[in-house]
Amino acid sequence: MECKVNFLLTASQNLWYADVSMKCKSRSLVCSFPGCGRLRSKSGTKLCPGHYYRKRHDLPMKSPLRDWEPQKLICSVPNCNTKAVTKGLCQKHFDKSISKTRTAKWAAKAKKYAKTQRKAGLCVYYKCQNPPEQGKAHCSIHLKKHRNSRPPEHRTVAAHLQFIQRGTSTYKNMPFFDGWNPKTGGSTRAGYIWILENLGPRPTNGKHELHIIDRAIGFMPGNLRWVPCVLHKREEFINQVILENQTLRTENQRLKEYLEAALIPS
Repeated sequence: MECKVNFLLTASQNLWYADVSMKCKSRSLVCSFPGCGRLRSKSGTKLCPGHYYRKRHDLPMKSPLRDWEPQKLICSVPNCNTKAVTKGLCQKHFDKSISKTRTAKWAAKAKKYAKTQRKAGLCVYYKCQNPPEQGKAHCSIHLKKHRNSRPPEHRTVAAHLQFIQRGTSTYKNMPFFDGWNPKTGGSTRAGYIWILENLGPRPTNGKHELHIIDRAIGFMPGNLRWVPCVLHKREEFINQVILENQTLRTENQRLKEYLEAALIPS
C-alpha cells in the first residue's frame, strides 16, 4: 500500500513539474514589450514580428498592436459598423469592391474578344470556332446558353418580339413598341428596364407570366402586367379560339364568293 501511495505522489509531482515548465516556456515565448500578448518572432529576438519590424525601422512603438488607430477598425462604408478587415472595409464590402473591379475588367476583355470574333465571322463565345446563325452573334449551340443567361424580364421582351415578327399564333400583326425593337433603333434592354421600374421583377415563385392586357394596343408600355400562369394560359386559349373562329369565317366567306363567281354563267 505504501509503495502505491509513494508511486502516486511521484506521478502527481511529475505532472506538476511538467505543468510549471510548460507555463514558463509559454511565458518565455511571449513578446517582451509591455502590454503585448503576441508570440515572439522566430528571428531570435524577444519581440513579436510587429514590434520587431517597428524597432528595426525606427518606427514609434505602440502597445498593444491590435489597438492602433481604433477608428480604422470599423468599415468605412456609411451605416456599416462591422469590423474592418482590409483597406478600411469589412469582408462583405471588400468582396463587393473586388467583384466590381473584376467584372469591369472582364467585361472590357469580353467586349474586345467579341469584336475580334465578329470580324473573323465566328461565334462570339470564348474559343468557339463555329459560324454564327444568320443575323445573330452566337452559333446554334451557344445561342440557347446566351438567352438563358439573361434575366427573365429581359428574356420575355425578346421572346414577344420574336413571336410578333414571326407571326406566331395570336401574335400575328400585333403592334410592338419601337423603343424596344432593335430594328427601329430601340433595344430589348430598354423594355427590360421599364418592366423593372414600373412592374417590378417577376415574382420569385416562377408561376407568373407577362400578359398583354389589350391585344389591339399590342406590346406597349402601360399595356403589360404580371399574371399567374393559369390566368395567362386561359387568356391565350380564349384568344386562340377567337382567332380560329375568325379564320374559319374568312375562309367560309372566300369559299362562298368563289362558288358564287364559279356558278354565274359567263
